[in-house]
Amino acid sequence: MEHVQRKVIYGCTNENVQQTAPPKLIICNEINESEVNFETWLNLLRTMDDDVSSNSSFESVEINSSDVNFSGVESESDDDDRIMYDSESENEVHDPPLSVQPSETNAMCDVWTELEQCPPYFKFRGEPRGLNLPAKLRTPGELIDLFLSEEFINMMVQKTNNYAAKVIKKKGMLGNSSRFLDWKETNCEEMRKFWALLLHMGIINLPSVQHYWNTSHLYRLPFWKSNMTRNRFQILLRFLHFSDKVGRTNTKLHKIESLIKHFNSTMERLYNPDKDLIIDDPMIMWRGRLTFRQDIKKNKKPKFGVKLYELCESNGAIIRILVDCGKSDPLVNGRNYTTSVVLSLMDGFLDKGYAVYMDSFYTSVALASTLSLRTTHICGTLRSSRQGNPKELIKQKLKKGEHNWKRSGTVVVCKWRDRRHILTISNMHKIEMVEVVNQSEKLKIKLTTLPNVLRDYITGMAGVDHSDQMMSYHSSLRKTLRWHKNIAIHIVETMVHNAYIFYCQQPGVRPKRPLQFREEVILYLLDAKQNTIQVQSPPPALNVAEKKSSLHYLDPLPPTRKKKGPTRQCKVCAQKNVRKETRYYCPTCRNEPSLCIGLCYKTYHEKLLN
Repeated sequence: MEHVQRKVIYGCTNENVQQTAPPKLIICNEINESEVNFETWLNLLRTMDDDVSSNSSFESVEINSSDVNFSGVESESDDDDRIMYDSESENEVHDPPLSVQPSETNAMCDVWTELEQCPPYFKFRGEPRGLNLPAKLRTPGELIDLFLSEEFINMMVQKTNNYAAKVIKKKGMLGNSSRFLDWKETNCEEMRKFWALLLHMGIINLPSVQHYWNTSHLYRLPFWKSNMTRNRFQILLRFLHFSDKVGRTNTKLHKIESLIKHFNSTMERLYNPDKDLIIDDPMIMWRGRLTFRQDIKKNKKPKFGVKLYELCESNGAIIRILVDCGKSDPLVNGRNYTTSVVLSLMDGFLDKGYAVYMDSFYTSVALASTLSLRTTHICGTLRSSRQGNPKELIKQKLKKGEHNWKRSGTVVVCKWRDRRHILTISNMHKIEMVEVVNQSEKLKIKLTTLPNVLRDYITGMAGVDHSDQMMSYHSSLRKTLRWHKNIAIHIVETMVHNAYIFYCQQPGVRPKRPLQFREEVILYLLDAKQNTIQVQSPPPALNVAEKKSSLHYLDPLPPTRKKKGPTRQCKVCAQKNVRKETRYYCPTCRNEPSLCIGLCYKTYHEKLLN
């Protein structure tokens, strides 16, 4: 009866509240050691071990859902993932009370009880999931046109031409061997071909861009040469631009701001997501000098790069993208940066009953209370260093398999011990221990008991892993001198990924593999059926009769940029170790050999026919 009569007072101090009873400890059934090693997702929660002696102070260690320990070996480190900026500042902060919250929540009430009550129910009032377009079967080309529209391609063409003219004008006098001398303005057709070749580089991965046009037998690929020359592709990549802003600007993202706005507005206009949403934070590799470049201390790849914030759907579709630009980020407001990121990503989805899953980088008691007031569910892991956490629960020591929880209003914080302590936070759960069926490496079915909030968190975050996995298969990202181009390539690949998700959701469609879908998009952007047919089915080799009837002749070598009458070594003379130059070659032979007039020409073709 003591728990029933106790009142929960919001915004009060510890002096105004009666002293509560000691926390109740709920101990689940013992688990054998062999039953602990279950599915890969739970291995994410076991990267560190809490070997704390009875004489040492104890502190719960928060977990990051992106840490994977496939080996099952326990780590002795308790350090969290720390994101360090080149500007010697940190965006990851301890969240204070938010100005957007009511005064009751701003008080960061320390009243935590063990009252069992049902979580709040928020009725889902979002739009039905799917495309906001008339129902019909759309091809991969029609779906990619929703993103790479004619208006968007024209914008890229205009900005690229303007930027090229500005750079060439700034260079002044150009040398005789400068690539800029060959520049001519691009158009929409050429820009579509450029992006098709860039996407195809993710499928066929070679060491550098130059290798795609290499004439060696090891790298000869006629597809690239038949669509665009190497010099033209490189100069287009050099002048690729998305903004006309010059001089100093208020934002460091002005070079890709129009591209990000185009993607976010297109997804908002075209697609209604499902009820369950996920927040992910991928890294785009970049090791150059950049004020908002981030360094990951742990053994993760990439260790250096630009951090993105993405709002994803449970099926892997990416709904919205934000770029972390450090101190200059307009979202930085006081010290509640991570909460501002969540509210910005969820803009337009609040007050509609959506459920959002996130890891410990974003979660806090203040954020959970704010989302409860905005009729939005939250579920995620929690860091022990966050302000507003239940202090008694944080300091409490648990044995393996034990769990405990505390509730404050609609927010519940649960602590569970497996190989280490795991903290979770939610406003959509009544804490219960549930059994989960797991499958080990030897295909042995096992039952594992864990809190329901942790089970739902693992299930909810699976969509992020699926999205990251599909995006990593055929990535076109490369080392470049300009950071914004890597982000632009990532966003265009995200457009292709979302178009594939839309294609698979169409009723009655025949399923395709992501690689097959990407190839059809590339062919559609090239819009050159003759070239693609020649690449797919090259003509068969000529037999002896055809060779005898073929017309062979000598033709002067075509002029180059540096020579009007170039010469090459004779093929037959080279086999005799004789150095002799000639101006003629046979254009009808397969290798187009250079040959001297007379005896060398006759000798080479006699061997060819025999």
